[in-house]
Amino acid sequence: MQSDNNRQKKITAKYVIGFKDSHHCVYENGCVVYEKDKILYVGPNNKEKYSKIETLVGGNKILSPGFVNLHCISNIDIQTLLMKKDLKRIPKEKSWKIKDSLKKDFFEISAKYSVANILKGGSTTFCSVTSMAMKGYSDQIKQNWELIKETQKIGLRGYFANNFQDYCTFYKNDKKIYVYDKHEGEEGLE
Repeated sequence: MQSDNNRQKKITAKYVIGFKDSHHCVYENGCVVYEKDKILYVGPNNKEKYSKIETLVGGNKILSPGFVNLHCISNIDIQTLLMKKDLKRIPKEKSWKIKDSLKKDFFEISAKYSVANILKGGSTTFCSVTSMAMKGYSDQIKQNWELIKETQKIGLRGYFANNFQDYCTFYKNDKKIYVYDKHEGEEGLE
């Protein structure tokens, strides 16, 4: 039978952001001890109890809890690639009207890129807002499903909802244009 110390792991760092007496605090030369997905200890790296467990040395780094990103524009790369690089040569004033014009593999690649960047930025929980490009008056469902699959694969916590609207905007000749469509908006809501 394995002892508790063999299943526990520790990460050390020059600065560890923790919580003490109802406030956030910074532990210099601190550590985080965890077992599977449960944090057991956050504090100074001087506890004999945790001295002999497997340790990942973070060195002169900052170790902090995962951030929560409440307004994450996932798949923003789609908008950049399609509208600024003209991969599909679609003018901005028409791009928001086109529905289901992208292949599934485009969303797969984009989801991998987006979710990896969310994690790279330090967020372990995020609320997804898909990009506005190529969505019409509501999200393309396949876009959200690819984001959900990649979120599960990487192990983040994501909150997803379909976005809809009854108007779209774009700029033409430095003027902001509003296009209202009650029918499309109601269909998106449905």
